[in-house]
Amino acid sequence: MSPEQRRAVLLDAQAAAGVPVGAYDVQITEWLAGWDWPIVATIASWLRSAAIHAANTEAGVERTLRHIAAGRVPAATHEAVMSVDVAGCWRVFVTTPARTWPEYVWQPGSSVPTLAARREALAGLGFEPAPGAVWEWQEDDLDAEEDPAAPVRLLAAIPVQDSGSEGVPTCS
Repeated sequence: MSPEQRRAVLLDAQAAAGVPVGAYDVQITEWLAGWDWPIVATIASWLRSAAIHAANTEAGVERTLRHIAAGRVPAATHEAVMSVDVAGCWRVFVTTPARTWPEYVWQPGSSVPTLAARREALAGLGFEPAPGAVWEWQEDDLDAEEDPAAPVRLLAAIPVQDSGSEGVPTCS
């Protein structure tokens, strides 16, 4: 996703939240648009979630729904992030307003989970990929400055939405 697209997502989330965008907000939005997509998506998701929870008035909810229906805010309100931990276990978690994020962990030593396995894990958590969404991969090489031989960590993220079911995590 390009910086212009990330900027548009952030501005749409601010508009849906009813945030008046001033000159300083535009500067911050430009700065944030330079960040990686999973971070931008999480920030936009938090903005939308905060707006929905803070604007529980009938007018506030109606305004947010109008923005979503008009396509100005993606229907997906969460971000699923997948990574591998130090024990070699792949895990996927969904960023939600809840204090504890729903999480699924594959068995140790598993190879990178297939698309089908990821969909099954998300379904078990009560989520599904947003229409047209794809997994975006990036590597975290923060330790490389201190140790160039340090392994990189792979992260993947995808916008998700509630699937309409409560979800019951299953083991792979």
